[in-house]
Parts: sequence; C-alpha cells; structure tokens
Amino acid sequence: GASEMTTGYSSDDLLSIATSRGTVGDFLKRFTGEDSVPTDLDHYLPSAINFTLDRSLAAGEIGEDALDGHVAFVLSKKNDSTTFVSYIVVTDLSGNITRFEPMYDYSTSTKYLGLALKLKNTSTIMMGVAES
Repeated sequence: GASEMTTGYSSDDLLSIATSRGTVGDFLKRFTGEDSVPTDLDHYLPSAINFTLDRSLAAGEIGEDALDGHVAFVLSKKNDSTTFVSYIVVTDLSGNITRFEPMYDYSTSTKYLGLALKLKNTSTIMMGVAES
C-alpha cells in the first residue's frame, strides 16, 4: 500500500557497512586470512537483505512515535551443515542498518553462533551464543 516502504541491501552493499572494527569487508578479510575480500561472498553474507515497513501498521494506535524504534536480530550464514559466520544486525524501523557486528572474538579468533537476543535496557542487548 501507500504507507509501505522497502529498503534493500545486496551482499556488495553490506561489505561497506561499518562494524566496531572497520567494515564488513575488513572483517571478512581478517576472518578468511586473505588480503582481499573473498570472491565467494555467498559463503559469508546473504545475497540480499530486504526490509519492508508498513508505516500505518507499525504506528498502530500509538502513532508516529512508534516508528522511532529499532529491531535487532541474528543473521547466520550457513552452508550445508556448517555455520560459517553470524552477525548481530540492528536496524531502525525504516530498514536502515545502524549496527552490523560479526559475532567473533578478535582476540581469540573464536566465532560464535547467535542463539537468542534479549533487550536488557534501551542501550544493551544480551545474547545467548554457542561456539561455532
């Protein structure tokens, strides 16, 4: 309908999104140990992410103030039976990615699989993880 809006990202778009330690592309270079971004992006990122928001449905009885929130979710890329990488993604309700963090411990090179997210307060997300 007229109140719907869609925001989309290709895997190439995701490469330039900032993380706490550079960009997603920088992370993938470190993660794979390569000097350049891997050519087999489908192993590490979805081919596309699309968000559709129905503004009138999301606003509901609260009104426009309800549209100021955020959504957080875990995105895991799995091939066959192996999970290669997981990310925490935070978007505003219009689908603009505000955080995109690999679930990866840079100090130990340990990768984690995101199992659950829970909002602790307005600035902290708790997560349940397993070593991947």
